[in-house]
Amino acid sequence: MVCSTAFLYSDDGGQPLVSSSPVEPGAETVAAHAAEAAARVFTSLGGRSVILRLGWVFGDHDPMTAKVVSVAQKGWQLIDGQPTSWVAAIASADAATAIHAATDAPPGTYNISDGRPVTQGAINAILEEATGTVLHPLCDDSWGEIGTLFGASRFLTDAHFGQLTGWQPTGTDLRHDLFQRVRRRSGSTNWPR
Repeated sequence: MVCSTAFLYSDDGGQPLVSSSPVEPGAETVAAHAAEAAARVFTSLGGRSVILRLGWVFGDHDPMTAKVVSVAQKGWQLIDGQPTSWVAAIASADAATAIHAATDAPPGTYNISDGRPVTQGAINAILEEATGTVLHPLCDDSWGEIGTLFGASRFLTDAHFGQLTGWQPTGTDLRHDLFQRVRRRSGSTNWPR
């Protein structure tokens, strides 16, 4: 089994992504791309491979979650792609149960997310609400193209894995999680919605 990332996908082009959608590996995803290639070689040699392309795995032990929250508290916006670009996400506890369910899944490549993609603009809006300040972009448009990690839109709601295995996410919401993390660090945890 290989745990990969939905950040491998090219921009969704306005259509929901499926496991056969085009990928565009970048510097941030080269290891995931290599792991998927190794799994395909293993399968071609007669092995059984399951590849899980996980959305942004947010939670207590995720370095990206910690960076997004820390940078927001300093007044900066780490997620600086187009506000209308979609981000697929999944809570770390849900990712763990998906990995467990994958031990009985048929060989293949599966998208794993909470099924509720959120726009980058919505993520930044909730971070601004939690911090009580307007966040400033870390990059400048004059620097050129935005990186591949948060630069592309990735609309991911594929439920195929859940239909095959019975797995379902618990419903932990990325925006609520980020809001609570910012507020906990500042001493207040009231969720406004």
